[in-house]
This record gives sequence, C-alpha cells and structure tokens, in this order.
Amino acid sequence: MINIKNIFPEGEEEFTDDDYLHYINENLSPEEAHRLEKEMLEDGFVNDAMEGLSSIKNKESIETSVENLNRQLNKIVQTRIEKKRKRKIPSNQWAIIAVGITLFIAIISYYIIHLNGAN
Repeated sequence: MINIKNIFPEGEEEFTDDDYLHYINENLSPEEAHRLEKEMLEDGFVNDAMEGLSSIKNKESIETSVENLNRQLNKIVQTRIEKKRKRKIPSNQWAIIAVGITLFIAIISYYIIHLNGAN
C-alpha cells in the first residue's frame, strides 16, 4: 500500500525535525551532518529552511515557534475546510433539483400541447 504522506523516493531516508535542530545546535554526527548538507545542496527548500532556522537567535524558542506555527496552520486549514463544507450541496440534492426541473418542464409541456390541441 502506498503511503501518501511519504513524499520521498524509495530508499531515501528523510530527516526529522529533531535532525534539523541537532544540526543547528551542531549535535549531529559528521556523517549525518554531511548527508544533511548534501540534501541542502540538492534541495533549495531545505537550504532556505535551514538558513531560517540558523538565523533564530534563541535556539530554545524554535520548538515553541514551530508548535505555534503548526497550530495557526491547522486553524486556517480547518476554517477553509468548514467553509467549503458549508458551501457544498450534497450530491443527492442535485438529483432532487434535476428531477424537479424535469417534472416542471414536463408539466408545462403537457399544458402547452393540451392547450394547442384544444384549438
């Protein structure tokens, strides 16, 4: 079964948030640091993220900042999902609307034909 949350190619290990924080604090082994630096060279997004992390002066506040950002992101996403859910008409209502329009057209057509036939 395919894991849709795994965006990395087969066989390629992903780094965790802790790995990035350990790199910033220089607590990674030289091999792991080299692998991370190689990924930073290959992926501009990772490079930009690491530059942003390293620019934070208070390293202890990084985890708190990440938690706050995740909370805000979840709020925004949930709000958008709820708005879409409210706007969405369930599919069975479309069927009811289509049947109603068809019946209306059939009744109008019957009266038009009946009135023209009576003349």
